Amino acid sequence: MLEVLTAAAAVVAAITGLWNTVQIGRLSGRFDTLTTRVNAHVNAPGLHTH
Repeated sequence: MLEVLTAAAAVVAAITGLWNTVQIGRLSGRFDTLTTRVNAHVNAPGLHTH
C-alpha cells in the first residue's frame, strides 16, 4: 500500500513540475513582450521633449 501511495505522489509531483515549467515559460514570454514594449516607449524619439 505504501508503494502505491509513493508512486501516486511521485506522479503528482512530476505533473506539477511539468505544469510549473509551462507556466514559467508563458510568464517569461509575457515579461519579454512587456520589456520590449516599455523599451520601445521609453526610447521613442522626441517622446519626452519639452
